[in-house]
Amino acid sequence: MQIPPQPPDDDHSDENQDDLVNKVYGPSQSDIDRSWEGYNTGGGGQRIGGLIWKVTIAVVSIVILASMSLGILGPLLGGSSSPEQEIPERVTAEVLRVIDGRTIVVNAGYGERTVRLIGVGAHAFGDPFYSFGQEVTQSWLNGKQVLLEADAQDADDQGRLMRYVFLEEVMINAAFILNGLAEQETQQPNVRYDAYLDAMESQARESGVGIWDSSFGSQTEADDSQALNRLPTVEGPSAS
Repeated sequence: MQIPPQPPDDDHSDENQDDLVNKVYGPSQSDIDRSWEGYNTGGGGQRIGGLIWKVTIAVVSIVILASMSLGILGPLLGGSSSPEQEIPERVTAEVLRVIDGRTIVVNAGYGERTVRLIGVGAHAFGDPFYSFGQEVTQSWLNGKQVLLEADAQDADDQGRLMRYVFLEEVMINAAFILNGLAEQETQQPNVRYDAYLDAMESQARESGVGIWDSSFGSQTEADDSQALNRLPTVEGPSAS
């Protein structure tokens, strides 16, 4: 399994924890305010309590710091504990629009192409997290320049490019899962960062954020216990 490489001349060891947290982008305050509207009613698995939306304010710093202690921050920031590893090719693209939480349309210099984020699970249309995930991705990426990294399979059967998406060194695939906005989904043969994304889901479960918030009611305590027990040991930069 390849570890995400460290970009040249970019040493995160000299950065303090606040600097690292500030590099992870979340929804704007307007996104947070809108998320309260219409999401505090309903029943069963579709009920989303107010506690879930604290993820948009606080979970990034909480989970980032927890991840630092586990040594799994590296992939989120595109870093590596092994500077000798070859850096995968990353292509610059402009995000033209957002289709849903894990699907964007970009221009990488050869016309518009649809890009699907590798490893990010889907929510059914009409699920509250489908709409919220779309808003989050819109806030993070729309109109921004990003870097696209391919894996073993270039495109899916519908012609969408399969990519890891980086915004100023932050792997958006990982940040989306880490914030509890989707489950990790293994998509063979694109498994370069599969262990990292799985670790991000486990950390989100442990932190009880997003879809893993108990007020959402879609996951059982047994599921959460199993998730904690399967948290892998992932090499990465130390917390110091």
